Amino acid sequence: MPVTRTSDNREYESTTVSEADKKFNRLAKLEIDIKAKKAAAEKRIATIKAKLESETDAAVSEYKELAEWLDAYILANKGRFAKPRMRPTAFGKYGLRKATKLSITDEQLVIKQSDALGMALYEKKYKILKKAVESAISEGKNIAGAKIISGDIAGFTVDKKLLDAAIK
Repeated sequence: MPVTRTSDNREYESTTVSEADKKFNRLAKLEIDIKAKKAAAEKRIATIKAKLESETDAAVSEYKELAEWLDAYILANKGRFAKPRMRPTAFGKYGLRKATKLSITDEQLVIKQSDALGMALYEKKYKILKKAVESAISEGKNIAGAKIISGDIAGFTVDKKLLDAAIK
């Protein structure tokens, strides 16, 4: 009776432990190098952001004060913005705009009203609680569409001390 292979493992079966060690060591060195470069980049980004923040602090503060002042001016002088509602300048325009915003004060009341009117004013979102499903299956309950799969998985861990040393 012929043997049918679902995958060709001959290369891996013929590899020596020493060769596998070399591959893992190269993989670990690559991971260390990648993480070190990413950490260095993140550090540079943090330095740039800190510098930007210190350089723009005064401008941001003044911007906020001017925006608050302009809002107060516009609202105190609505009559000046009847026609045109927006005052054009060389830098843009400012004035009154029409704004509409929905305010929901009682979500449960909206849901009840939606059901009473037969309207779709809300949506239900379901989230499967994986721990609860796993627990139910472990207790012997049959949950259609779910099963616990056990078995060996391949894995590796690069020495954390080496990663930390490279990041410093």
